Amino acid sequence: MIEMKAVLAGDAALKQIESVRKAWVDAMQVERKTIESLYKRTTENWRTDVKFNSKIKSTDRVLYVEVWAVNRIYWFVHEGISVMHARLSGDWKGKTKPDSLRSTVGRGRVLYVDKRYEGKNYEPRKFTETIIKLREKGFQKLMDSATQKGAQAATRGG
Repeated sequence: MIEMKAVLAGDAALKQIESVRKAWVDAMQVERKTIESLYKRTTENWRTDVKFNSKIKSTDRVLYVEVWAVNRIYWFVHEGISVMHARLSGDWKGKTKPDSLRSTVGRGRVLYVDKRYEGKNYEPRKFTETIIKLREKGFQKLMDSATQKGAQAATRGG
């Protein structure tokens, strides 16, 4: 019995692509955990328990991490409020600051909330933009390393 098998030039390239993609997904799992921990840092001293969810999303052309907070209050802090309907005590000091991931003690309290009251703007904290700036170089190194590992695994037959 004679068996013939065609070995296509593209087979090796396809295996390498699959191997690299697998390494990228593994690296994205690491990045997902890193990003989620950075978001959690922003609420370390909050009395409100903020829950974060995250997942890796993938299409034929795109692979990315998505992290989001379930609590509505987090959105207000992150994005800011153009008209503040809450009257804050005179000694109010927020637990967070724009462009910072630290959560400090803060002080003060909400005196009342009234839709007719229009206090000063609540400046957005821009946590996402801060995390992107912080992670840009580290993420590039992580993905470069994953690409190299995937390519090496493909050449070893793994």
